[in-house]
Amino acid sequence: LETHDIIFKDKKEYVILTKTDMVDNAKLKAQSASWRTKFTKKKIKTIAISVIDDKSLEQVKKILNAIAKEKRI
Repeated sequence: LETHDIIFKDKKEYVILTKTDMVDNAKLKAQSASWRTKFTKKKIKTIAISVIDDKSLEQVKKILNAIAKEKRI
């Protein structure tokens, strides 16, 4: 992002993998582990979510609330 505009240099980045309920758990774990490894090297946090799984949605809610809180300051 910083190649687009320098203001993005210090922004946190997230990749949210959606519709994880559509993939079997073994495949999801293998794929998400691969993605996490790639994105972690770039300091990008990955989260796998499903609207069926309330716990996964809570993770996104926490991130969005933290972003909103930062913007209020």
